Amino acid sequence: MEEVGYEVVRLTKSDCVPGFNDFYYYNIFLPRYCKKHLKKEDVFLIPNNMGKFWILPHSDTWVLIHDIIPLSRFGYKGLRRFLYACKIRKLKHAKKIVTISETVKKQLSDGLGIEYRKIQVLYWPVVSDTDDTLAPTTDNPGGRQYFLSIGTGEPRKNIESLIEKWNCLTDGDYDLLLFGKEWKKGRHRDLQALIDKNGGHDKIRLVGMVTDEELERLYRNAVAFVFPSLEEGFGLPPLEALSNGIPVILPKTPINYELYGGIGLFYSLGDMSELKQCIIQSQRECGTNKHRYINYCKRFDIENFKRNVSKIFG
Repeated sequence: MEEVGYEVVRLTKSDCVPGFNDFYYYNIFLPRYCKKHLKKEDVFLIPNNMGKFWILPHSDTWVLIHDIIPLSRFGYKGLRRFLYACKIRKLKHAKKIVTISETVKKQLSDGLGIEYRKIQVLYWPVVSDTDDTLAPTTDNPGGRQYFLSIGTGEPRKNIESLIEKWNCLTDGDYDLLLFGKEWKKGRHRDLQALIDKNGGHDKIRLVGMVTDEELERLYRNAVAFVFPSLEEGFGLPPLEALSNGIPVILPKTPINYELYGGIGLFYSLGDMSELKQCIIQSQRECGTNKHRYINYCKRFDIENFKRNVSKIFG
């Protein structure tokens, strides 16, 4: 927002008198701060869902909503779910809501009864050179030998299904590399046990956290990126993969069709024969359609993002 000309004041808990708890900071300190320092026309932006807010601090409060997965079958349980549901219903009183896809906009409207006109969609940008001269950086004379996927271990990412069927899906011809910070302690250990149980110890590898440079190299050298996630608000990794010139393989879900309907290879959830056909098709497309993938990503570039920020907040 600063880059497109807005003056931004960042408020963090360190602005509050040390020793007070979160409830005081979010629901007493911030409303008092807004009343004292902000004009009526100033925007107060809650940057991620409702967090710890029970009331909206300012009459012109805008809320950025990534998704409402905490209320889905993969979300919170028990009291935590109840409290989150109470908080997120306060969105009805927000001046505007900014979300990251038309799919989430529909969920907010249909599921929470929020007026459609109050919700603005701002697609995330892909941070990439989107250079149409991209080429694999591998030193392997045999060329591309692996597929790439997410290895966080978060249940909704559905990586277990890929691990269990990998040898059948590729007839043992390709490795599977899984990257990403583990979702919670012990999940990578569980995934490794599943890999060993299914005889994939020599074909499936958890590479864990990688740097941006390492991730770019992993994308560019892969045959394709497989993203079996069951639920997303946006799903940035497939966009990163496309911007690095490789095919993406995705389940048939509303968000995937919204973002990648004209470019992705799609299979029905749970249908391993369709997934195998997508894997075969990706081998044909790899290296031949990279210019098309990269051009597709230009609609999500940083300049378009800045223009949309100006349009929404202007």
